[in-house]
Amino acid sequence: MTTFRTSAYEGTNSFAITAAAQGGTSVFTGSGGSAVYAAGAKADAACGKFTGQSSLITAATYSATTLYWRGYFKAGSAPDSNRMIVDWRNAAAVTLVSLGVDTTSKWRLRNTSGTTTATSVTVFTANVWYGILYTYNTATGAQSARFYDPDGEFLEEIIGTGTAGTIVEQREGVLQGASTWFCYFDDTSTADTVLMLTGVQVDPDQQGPTDPYRTSPYDGLAGSPLQREDGNGYYSAFDGSGSYAPNGFASSTICGRFVGQYALRTQRGSFGAIVYWKGWIRPSAWPDTNRLVLELQTPAAVSQAAVGLDDAGHWRLRAVDGVTTAVSNRRITPGQWYGCLWTVNRTTGVQELKIYSYFGSLLETVTGTCGTAVTGIHLEGCTQGRPTWYVDFDDTVLHRVAQTITTPLTEVPSNLRFRDGKAVSAPQVEALYWDGTTLAPLEIVESL
Repeated sequence: MTTFRTSAYEGTNSFAITAAAQGGTSVFTGSGGSAVYAAGAKADAACGKFTGQSSLITAATYSATTLYWRGYFKAGSAPDSNRMIVDWRNAAAVTLVSLGVDTTSKWRLRNTSGTTTATSVTVFTANVWYGILYTYNTATGAQSARFYDPDGEFLEEIIGTGTAGTIVEQREGVLQGASTWFCYFDDTSTADTVLMLTGVQVDPDQQGPTDPYRTSPYDGLAGSPLQREDGNGYYSAFDGSGSYAPNGFASSTICGRFVGQYALRTQRGSFGAIVYWKGWIRPSAWPDTNRLVLELQTPAAVSQAAVGLDDAGHWRLRAVDGVTTAVSNRRITPGQWYGCLWTVNRTTGVQELKIYSYFGSLLETVTGTCGTAVTGIHLEGCTQGRPTWYVDFDDTVLHRVAQTITTPLTEVPSNLRFRDGKAVSAPQVEALYWDGTTLAPLEIVESL
């Protein structure tokens, strides 16, 4: 186990940072950049201030499979352009993976092509210290970063793909751009063993054998943006949004509404061999195109199993590479709540979706194949398409143990008890359904 460098960044304010004093190999400055000691440290008296293109470089024989970086980071202002702040490079001085910041003041991970593979939900504040733990697997290219607030409380973790390769150099500072932006580092370290922040670090409790991965009641202020709902944040590739909406189905009058391409992400190092999901889903209409509403992916974001709806109103199951493996006989009724139990078993390579009516009776069971790779990312909402369709979710649970559907309705609404043909005096009734608030006309009637 080797700690290649630890940099306390202790020095005389405004003087140039020297690599030898920080355990590094060299300090680079270019394009008007500078690397100096500065006041306002996270720990002790001084910290490192990097302006423009400037960095502390540590060259070493990084032979281990997994490499670690830790440190405290503070932005001097909102980034004026996308910037790399920490990277790992090969012998050709090519960056294989990097941690950076973007113009929305979020952290992000990139691969050697400069493609962003993960972005934080957290928006950092300028002139505030944040703790960061950054990990890179040289064999697979997988990378992850965990972020902590100034008091050491865990904020979130982002996990992204990267580029595998042999590393000979690590850099920290401002690694790209003009000399118009600066940031600070303090108490940083590079090693091939797990590193911890030297200040307070409060990690979330480890889950027990029966703890849920996530429970989301979707209770919030109608019209306001969705919060994390006990997940890790939200995924949106383009043209998507999420908000709390009225007429929920479960314990409140509010549910979560996902429009376009927007989904709640629950991300861990890995889920168990069997993953269970339960919840209530209300499609706004038959989709304008095939849509996914639930998905399980590997930590590298490769889809292994998914639940979707097609433009004919059928439920469908998809496996690796988007291949449809099963389609329901039943079609949805737009605007109606459905209870769903989704089980994905990567040991057997089988997934199952049980569909329930809004008063708890089993309507149909759909079974299909799925991928068998380890999963670590779960998405619920709209994971594909443009904002021409939306779906509502309520009272969802992602768990490691089997689940059952419960419904707040204690009996079948009376209007569903249609007239017996022999009771000629019984009144004729209109077909209606319960939408969580009132009885609404049933426009598309499907046989139970």
